[in-house]
Amino acid sequence: MTIGEGEHLSHSDAEEISEDLKPSTGLWPSKVSPLTAHNATTRRWIAMPIFWTLIGLYLVAAVAFSAGFIDVDGLVRLVAAFSGIQTLCAAIVGFYFAKGDS
Repeated sequence: MTIGEGEHLSHSDAEEISEDLKPSTGLWPSKVSPLTAHNATTRRWIAMPIFWTLIGLYLVAAVAFSAGFIDVDGLVRLVAAFSGIQTLCAAIVGFYFAKGDS
């Protein structure tokens, strides 16, 4: 039905809503299959060490800077060196979490 300018839908134009319809099951299964649980565990075991290693590298750089072992230029060089590792970690984590259940 096309509505022209200045026209409005009335109650009689709307579809009837029925209370007798069964609820949708949705997109997600109600039970977690063992394969899905296995995939989640595997992804967690892959992602968490990568995440904590990257956090550890940045913490070491921050502590070294705070303790005076490196100056601002050294910190900038370290952060620039970590950018490649950070990009690789982001790609790995993104790949495993975006892969889906196949």
